[in-house]
Amino acid sequence: MNAQIEAACREISGMIRLDITFEIDEVAVVSPAVACARTRSAGTTRILANDAQISEGNQELFVLIRDDAQSDWKIGRYIFSTTQPWG
Repeated sequence: MNAQIEAACREISGMIRLDITFEIDEVAVVSPAVACARTRSAGTTRILANDAQISEGNQELFVLIRDDAQSDWKIGRYIFSTTQPWG
């Protein structure tokens, strides 16, 4: 299953170009193995097939995990919601 997800992500990333800036609002270390980061992002996504540009704006929550205090943090979960008006 992981190989299928990775292949899908590679395919999608080959179809778009992101020009997005993230702002970190908060980082909270919950335990030696878990942390949360709350961010905002804004910018544009360009669809390569037709060169269309889409305005992006989101708020995000990253749940970061690691095996132990010496390991690197990895994204364990990610969720976002748009800040763009529906139209």
